[in-house]
Amino acid sequence: MTKLRTAGLVALGCLCLAGAASAGPVVQVADGVLVVRVSEAANVSVTVTGPEGFALSRVFGQGEAPALQLAEGRGHLADGLYLYDVRVAPAVSRQRGTDDGAEAGLPGAAAVSGSFTVRGGAVERPSGRVETAASGATGRGPNQPDDFFINDDLVVVGSTCSGFDCINNEVFGLENLLLKQNNNRIRADDTSASAGFPANDWQIRFNDDASGGLNRFAVEDLTAARIPMTILAGAPNNSIFVDASGRLGVRTGAPAQTIHALTGDTPGLRLEQDGSSGFSPQTWDVSGNESNFFIRDVTGGNTLPFRLRPGAPSSSVDILGTSGNVGMGTGSASSSLHVFRNNGTAQLKVEEASATLQSRNLLRIINNGASTFRFDNTNTGSAWGFGSRQLQGDFFIGNTPGQTFAMLLTSAGNMTITGTYASSSDRNAKDDINAVDPAEVLAKVSELPIATWRYKGDDATHVGPMAQDFFAAFGLGADDKHIAPTDMAGLSLAAIQALQAEVAEKDARIRALEQRLERLEAAQKP
Repeated sequence: MTKLRTAGLVALGCLCLAGAASAGPVVQVADGVLVVRVSEAANVSVTVTGPEGFALSRVFGQGEAPALQLAEGRGHLADGLYLYDVRVAPAVSRQRGTDDGAEAGLPGAAAVSGSFTVRGGAVERPSGRVETAASGATGRGPNQPDDFFINDDLVVVGSTCSGFDCINNEVFGLENLLLKQNNNRIRADDTSASAGFPANDWQIRFNDDASGGLNRFAVEDLTAARIPMTILAGAPNNSIFVDASGRLGVRTGAPAQTIHALTGDTPGLRLEQDGSSGFSPQTWDVSGNESNFFIRDVTGGNTLPFRLRPGAPSSSVDILGTSGNVGMGTGSASSSLHVFRNNGTAQLKVEEASATLQSRNLLRIINNGASTFRFDNTNTGSAWGFGSRQLQGDFFIGNTPGQTFAMLLTSAGNMTITGTYASSSDRNAKDDINAVDPAEVLAKVSELPIATWRYKGDDATHVGPMAQDFFAAFGLGADDKHIAPTDMAGLSLAAIQALQAEVAEKDARIRALEQRLERLEAAQKP
């Protein structure tokens, strides 16, 4: 049933704009589903809030049926008042360039907001909010007397009651002005007619007109047919509080910062791009609680791409304004990324936890020139490094990176070291130990072809066997393409042992012959 002097028409979830060329979006709530019906292709953004921290948002793209399952994942809706806000943006596609987000004059989004009540788990009395306010309604009945016209100032010493329900001997409290009837409004009609003078008409509304409407205090822009400000009945103390210095408190009467939001569970800020300027709809939440400060990608599945835990030390992440250097644990980053700790825990870790077994490049260093790593020992003052050389493209390990090389590996595969090369030969690291026959080794070594040669692309001359001949003769090594220095040394030692045995045998024979000769010469003397 509609009250007297209605300021518009409220249907079941339908918003009708006066003077519109086509019907606006229609919102229906039934069986736990909020459905939006639009007359043409559009992007539809729906947000529903309610009791017990209920908040649900979704953006429906062009071609999708805007139907929001309210109780999905919850089982049922808690009893109480629910508010919805629906924005329908024209199907216009834009790509953002380098602009700063300024509007480009595209058609705006149609907005529908309203409420519905849940009792006993069932939706009852949904209503749409009328965003246009009627003008020109006087509310005068056919039997009312003429107006009183006072062509002078009116001074009332005491209180004033205005409205159809005011009575004689009205009881006043501390109020100077009492509005008393079933539709209370304060309207400011600016009659300015001269060019350049502001002439907007405004109205303060106290509650909606229709059954199922909202209990609210609202400021209406009558000229633009909009309601830019609404306060619902039941809003907590200090829902909006501005102190003497201009600080804004939200649910607090003692704001400590320029904007101070206070609530018992996860205060937050929502940033919603509704698609009305032609860009894809996107919603972000910035919130914080006892577990973390976070940014939530609502559109992207409510993921939390950024989280900051309580107790994090100062400058956990610190970006320098002059250089853009990022410090982690330091406010004076000296590199593009500077990780600093002073408790022995500084560490970098790259971990790929995919269950798919495959080779991956987990660290890649790219530079227009040589790339190096450096390891500084602040205790000794020494520095070691490894990397590539600028011109040759070789790989080095050195005590002073780029200057003195302890090891150099060329692009041709040649390796040189400054010092001694040693490989493990610990008996405890070996098994299947078998003795060799030095004479057999010597025989094979004596038959092994030895030649001088050069590696392809290398001017240096070398001498030695071919890996194929070596492997065929001894069967040592990983394959017939390589020769291990340890195997070469071992065979050389075995061959030397065999030669030493032969020399010792010959020495013994020579000694015996010398002794025999000495005896014969002694026997022939007179």
